Amino acid sequence: MKYLKKNLWLLLLVPLLMAASVDRRHESGRFTVARYEFATQTFPATASAALAPTLANLNGTIYAIEVVTTDTQDGITYTVALTSGNSADLFSEATLADNSTHWRDAESEKVTQDADFNPIPVASTLTCTITPADPPDALEVGSKIATVRVILYMR
Repeated sequence: MKYLKKNLWLLLLVPLLMAASVDRRHESGRFTVARYEFATQTFPATASAALAPTLANLNGTIYAIEVVTTDTQDGITYTVALTSGNSADLFSEATLADNSTHWRDAESEKVTQDADFNPIPVASTLTCTITPADPPDALEVGSKIATVRVILYMR
């Protein structure tokens, strides 16, 4: 009993030291996901030029990309590309259909490789270039525009 009282501090300290040395970053559930959305891009009826919104001061890793497109009645497609502040090509996806929500994931949920892209580390400004394949001239009823939203999910 005398030994236990004398070395009680050691018994309390050892579990703390062991817990501090365990790297738990792989436990993704413990790290929150941040959602960043580029400004919604609007394409008038006769425009087919690319639009390129930016997001500044991002720091983390992109694990998912969501692209939401409105109905053009013409079935046009879009190309979405992400580039870094240093003009490095980070992600590109073509033929994204209108009137859809497209989800691209960087993590595999199965034994096989089913991820759409590798996780993308980011520590700068990102530019998202959105290019319609054709002018969206037959547009949503009454709105006279087609819109595309690009959303990033990062940790």
